Amino acid sequence: MDLTQTQSLLDHLDISGSTLELAEPPKKLAVLGLPWDTSEETLRAYFAQFGPLEIAEIMKDRYTGKSRGFGFVTFCDSGCAQRALAAEHTIDGRRCEAKVALPKGEPTPPRTTRIFVARIPPTVTESQFRSYFEAYGKLQDAYMPKDHSKQGYRGIGFVTFASPESVEKIMAAKHWMNGQEVAIDRATPKDEPTALKNIFTRVLVPSSQRRSFDNGV
Repeated sequence: MDLTQTQSLLDHLDISGSTLELAEPPKKLAVLGLPWDTSEETLRAYFAQFGPLEIAEIMKDRYTGKSRGFGFVTFCDSGCAQRALAAEHTIDGRRCEAKVALPKGEPTPPRTTRIFVARIPPTVTESQFRSYFEAYGKLQDAYMPKDHSKQGYRGIGFVTFASPESVEKIMAAKHWMNGQEVAIDRATPKDEPTALKNIFTRVLVPSSQRRSFDNGV
């Protein structure tokens, strides 16, 4: 697929993490957070474990030809896509996300400019926190809530960028602060409690314990 065809595909697709009901079971998934050096052959080989594929492609910058950190896979059967959606994915050593790719025009949530950050080391200052994320774009706000009982920070933070493109750059990579990997999730203000829970269950809680957490145990 050449660059013109790729751009045409992007013009007709949105990426959504919602659980909207579709007219037909989805067969096409967007894969987010791909390592920059992952090839289409690797992408196809990985998702082939869930079933036969029609298409596996990585989106590339139209000018540089380099990966943009995400791609699409289309399965021959919607049941295979559902299996892929239900699984966790690590490709070339990096955790990735698979989401339904909806045709443009479907009611999808707006792209967010806001992220949550968890597992921040206690040695990170608010100034360091802000400086780290400024490397990804102009900030509108960045702060870390304090834990007054411990006279320090609570280990979580909130960042609002001026542009949603900055969030996409953030989500395409792993992030480390003072030698410790931090957990990051997209969010909008009204979704803050849900986003925090998602970070907790996906990153902080071992997979063997997640079912109990989700059931309120």
